[in-house]
Amino acid sequence: MSNNEKKPVYHIDLSKDKYDSRYDRILNILYYSKEIPSDLYQHMNMSSTNFRKTISILKQRGYIKRISRDSAIGYILTNSGKLLTSHPHYIKYKGCLEDDNRQYDIKHRTRKRQFAYLYALLDRMGIPYESDEKPDISETFDQSNHQVTFYTALDFKRMLGVRSTVFKGSRVLGFFAGRGKIIPVYRTNHEMKTFSKQEGLLPYFLYQFYSIPVSDAILICNDEKSVIDITKQIIANTRNDNKKGINTAKYNAFYVFDSGDGFYSRLEDLYADHSDLMHKMIEQNDIETTDRDDEGRYRLLIGTGFYRDHPVWICPGNIDVVTLRRFVIHASRNDKRSFILCQDRDLKMVKEVAEGASLRVAPIREQ
Repeated sequence: MSNNEKKPVYHIDLSKDKYDSRYDRILNILYYSKEIPSDLYQHMNMSSTNFRKTISILKQRGYIKRISRDSAIGYILTNSGKLLTSHPHYIKYKGCLEDDNRQYDIKHRTRKRQFAYLYALLDRMGIPYESDEKPDISETFDQSNHQVTFYTALDFKRMLGVRSTVFKGSRVLGFFAGRGKIIPVYRTNHEMKTFSKQEGLLPYFLYQFYSIPVSDAILICNDEKSVIDITKQIIANTRNDNKKGINTAKYNAFYVFDSGDGFYSRLEDLYADHSDLMHKMIEQNDIETTDRDDEGRYRLLIGTGFYRDHPVWICPGNIDVVTLRRFVIHASRNDKRSFILCQDRDLKMVKEVAEGASLRVAPIREQ
């Protein structure tokens, strides 16, 4: 066994006590996603050896089979695997078979595989996605509910019924609910596709049903390099045109997270109140927050304020790509140096994205 297989990839893994065996872990994700990719172990703290052994035994028992169309290798349930739901231990998955379709084209397979990657992440983060582990989707997600749960786009479409057809074609996988917020969730591996106009209808219908404003969304990808590449693509679309280029679907705030250990702190930051830290940073750095200079002339305020007439954006929480795009574009078009203060975890990404602009990036330091 190699050193890579001996050591877990992730230090944060809340799925350790969730399953009785590796077989249950694989099958749980498979029942909910409908297909698991052959590299799923990389997202599960499972060695490739143990993954292959588990897959091999499940195949020998006749519960799963290999699918390799369109150069994408994965595994799906067999009829025997579906019949397992008659066993008391697996009866909880009966509802998963109700939406089981046999579309094997690459478009539908890719979506199923993205769900598998997402569920592996949610397992590690301790976020319920199983129907028997979360409140009914028709309930109100109030502030007192401190548990964040995940609901699929299909869950929501079923509840809306015929009205859901107006945003058919949306690439959203679902949304996080809890702590008084609803946050749509998207996922890709390394490359992001253009959002269409349908994405703008999802927040509208979520608000209509739950009376909770939906203004933020997150896109999850595999690693930091993908975060950098996708963020660069979004910034390059200077007009945020939803008909071409990579855009943020008109969300007021849009976050691109990788699925490593850092996801845990970024998720918490979605719900954290950073106003006290922001106030401290403004005072410590003598930031002028008005949109007029000392002579009363109007100036464009696109970040937090100005330091000696230089634009400053203080970001004590997650990096909002909508604001980052505006800030980088403004810095690129002006000779006057701009400043971004952010968390250490985001320094590398912001520096690479802002490369070439008249912009300095520094970590937030409390005195």
